[in-house]
Amino acid sequence: MKKLFLVPLMTVLVSGLIFAGCAAPAPAPAPTPAPAPTQPIVLKAVVFVPLMSKSAAGIIWLAERVNEQLKGEVIIEIVGGPEAIPGDDQPGAVRAGVVDIISSPTDESLMPAAVAFFLTPWTPPEERDNGVYDYIKGLYEEQNVHYLGRSAFMPGFYIFTNVKVENPHEFSGLKIRTSPTFDPFLKALGAAGVSMSMPEQYAAMERGVIDGWTGTLRAISAFKLQEVTKYRINHKFYGSNTYYLFNLDSWNRLSKKQQDVITEIAINIEHELVSFYTQVDDDMWQMSVEAGMENIEFSSADAQWYVDLANSSAWEEVKKTSPEHYDKFKELMTK
Repeated sequence: MKKLFLVPLMTVLVSGLIFAGCAAPAPAPAPTPAPAPTQPIVLKAVVFVPLMSKSAAGIIWLAERVNEQLKGEVIIEIVGGPEAIPGDDQPGAVRAGVVDIISSPTDESLMPAAVAFFLTPWTPPEERDNGVYDYIKGLYEEQNVHYLGRSAFMPGFYIFTNVKVENPHEFSGLKIRTSPTFDPFLKALGAAGVSMSMPEQYAAMERGVIDGWTGTLRAISAFKLQEVTKYRINHKFYGSNTYYLFNLDSWNRLSKKQQDVITEIAINIEHELVSFYTQVDDDMWQMSVEAGMENIEFSSADAQWYVDLANSSAWEEVKKTSPEHYDKFKELMTK
């Protein structure tokens, strides 16, 4: 009887082992999902002149090179020029974060000390070596703005007129389109400064609303001013005053690596600006001559008085608006 009982029991055990061996294996753990792709940081940029202008070259180069070198990480999207945000409003827009980047001249409404920036005798690369860049950068940070560097190089500014002035004293009473940069100089000359946007200059010159305008030769290409302007006073004054300005919060959103790449690109562009804009000014003057514009040249004594007045009136403005920065800028901006 015991034998009969053991046989069925062994059969059950052996069958269980067989079925256990044939059972489906335990399911493999589910694969870890791939991380979601990182969304690029899109930075909106505007420039103070139309994109067709040579003065927009710096911001265009910056956007192209950043977009190429930081593929998929950071994208600079140029929204437009003054048609997107009027030039005079762009510094306030970047400080408030309405846009992330601007390429714009100095703006005394953003920072009164900015009146000193165009008195520089240095090229953009020299400013990084002699302390000018670092000092300006610190001032801008107080305004929630990161100063990346110069976005254009100005070989000099001129006054252009439709009145043949024989000496600088004949500016008295003339109506000259101005901006805060030139107000102290025009006032010292006895001219009446007229504020208007840059795109309005053409019609104002054509209709005789103004007798002249202040600016660079490259403004001619942007606004076709050679068609309505007869003379250039061929004694230039002041220097570079156009910058890349970042909203500081937008700048701080970037990683250290991204900031370093963008800074390096800006530095490389600065080295290209001097030769590029010197050639642009030569080309613009040739185009102006072909359109009939003429040079006016004062006597040596009058020319020296004129340029000295441009500088002294500007330095007086720095002393009045930013006395705490006057001595430092005098030190930095003197060769």
